[in-house]
Amino acid sequence: MNSYPRVPRVRSRVLIFTATATIVALFLLAILRGSLMDTSFLLHASLAFSSVVPTRTALVPVSPQVAAANGTLGFEKLLALSAGPSWRTRGLAAAADLVGLEITIPRQPPLTDEAISSFQALAKGRDQQGPEYGSAKAWLAHIDLLRHVVASDWRTAFILEDDVDFDIALKEQMQLVSRNVRDFSSTPDHDTSPYGSGSHDHPWDVLWPGHCGSLITNETLTDAHTFSDDTRIDTAAYAGWSKRFLRDAVDDGLRAIHDSHMSVCTFGYGVTAHGARKIIRLASTDNGAKAFDVAMSDYCKDGRLRCLVVNPQVFHHYQPPVELGYVSQVRAGDGKGTSVEEDAFEGIMGSTANIVNSARCRALFGTTCLAPPWEL
Repeated sequence: MNSYPRVPRVRSRVLIFTATATIVALFLLAILRGSLMDTSFLLHASLAFSSVVPTRTALVPVSPQVAAANGTLGFEKLLALSAGPSWRTRGLAAAADLVGLEITIPRQPPLTDEAISSFQALAKGRDQQGPEYGSAKAWLAHIDLLRHVVASDWRTAFILEDDVDFDIALKEQMQLVSRNVRDFSSTPDHDTSPYGSGSHDHPWDVLWPGHCGSLITNETLTDAHTFSDDTRIDTAAYAGWSKRFLRDAVDDGLRAIHDSHMSVCTFGYGVTAHGARKIIRLASTDNGAKAFDVAMSDYCKDGRLRCLVVNPQVFHHYQPPVELGYVSQVRAGDGKGTSVEEDAFEGIMGSTANIVNSARCRALFGTTCLAPPWEL
């Protein structure tokens, strides 16, 4: 009879308990959170939400740049991440109507405290700090939406957070992004996808034009692809921690496309089908040890994801006036303040950093609302 080394009984029980706890937690998450595959809503300017079944949009052959200016910006689906109707979605609907966007908001089941606690416990079980409550909630929402992309068999999708803002010239901006992403990635002519979505030798996983700052290094500059865009914010008026990188590396009137080495905030990002699968797989390994945007930035930096960033950003979030008591949902969930009743923000204009001609503010208030500049 063969003999094998015996694992000490206590250690064996610990290993079994840990594995069982992880499996149970993941099982509970799946039950508690449900599936995004059931229903979704199409966001109309009338603010009516109508039920639609996820389908693949029939793609009419057009040039890549023409496709980048369609209602979904050249992606198969344009999705918004949202917990439900609010000033966020109503403002987004108004901006979308002004610019001509077709945004779908998939239904996300309410996140229970038990589900969020289970998710937080996964990281803590590995002696990691894990995300705060609000950050954990955001993590799960993003992963659910990515699962929806995969389950719907879409080749590409673009994900917006529901408080996002963009310029009234967004379609023209994304046409420039399309042309220059294809050039940067050496997309062959026979690949007619608007952003060169992956049939060539160097596919991207994440296209990240909506962020709150991105690092530009000497290594970045070596491969960066710059292009003219006279709708971008002048660096002197830029608000954010990465302002000095723009001042040193990207002249006014230019944007740059480069591999992401550190980008923060996921206001708007595109994914390919294989990119969405990668993020889900990586997230299941890390179990939310960091905030979603920080984790994705790390995946990009170390090469686990191929991420292209547009600098300066094309999408940024709109903020109601802080002096009136506004606190973001994530910060409030993390215990970093309590917001006043959100109905108070419905008819009061806030501001958007780094977007010269805000579509939200043009649609709702008939004017611009550029936030004042700042830097670290």
